[in-house]
Amino acid sequence: MERPHKGKVNITENINSIILEIPPQRNWFLIIFMTGWLGGWLMGELFALTMVLGGLFGSGESNPASFFIFFWLIAWTAGGFMAIRTWLWMIAGKVIVSINRNSLTIKKRAALFSPTKTYDINEVKDFSIVANYEPDSFFSKNRNNKSFNIDANGVFKFDYGLKTIKFGSGVHESEAKFILNKLIDQGFITSERKSEDWNT
Repeated sequence: MERPHKGKVNITENINSIILEIPPQRNWFLIIFMTGWLGGWLMGELFALTMVLGGLFGSGESNPASFFIFFWLIAWTAGGFMAIRTWLWMIAGKVIVSINRNSLTIKKRAALFSPTKTYDINEVKDFSIVANYEPDSFFSKNRNNKSFNIDANGVFKFDYGLKTIKFGSGVHESEAKFILNKLIDQGFITSERKSEDWNT
């Protein structure tokens, strides 16, 4: 008999706040593949860098091939940075959401160049869960797969001004309902809808 799922979100409750720690949707096949790819990327990076430095500064004469490799190296380095950023996120990343009476803060740990964002809790409207949300999978039939993005999607959503904010990628709907009920019951957010209405 299959055991009930206990959830993935770590919840810390204080008198004046609730902290949610949400690990990313990890894809171990992709992690292993990217680990090997990054090894090859590093070898290519060092090889191209050696050629560029030798061609530009070694002989004292300009070499068209060196300039081509130089621009190729820029694109190669940018691609490697994005791969490292995604790999590091899947290995050690975590979304930390802190909600208190004044603000809602979303921090992405181990997400390079992802700033912490703080929202005025009084301007947070329609905090709810995404209808019919399904956690992303690398082998999913969903073509809007977010495996290479850093928490670009999520089961939780709220309106902030004229923008909709989403977070909590990989959290199942039933766990999201449990967390949302807890936030409503303790008065951190308000909602006029019942849990049975969140799928409509």
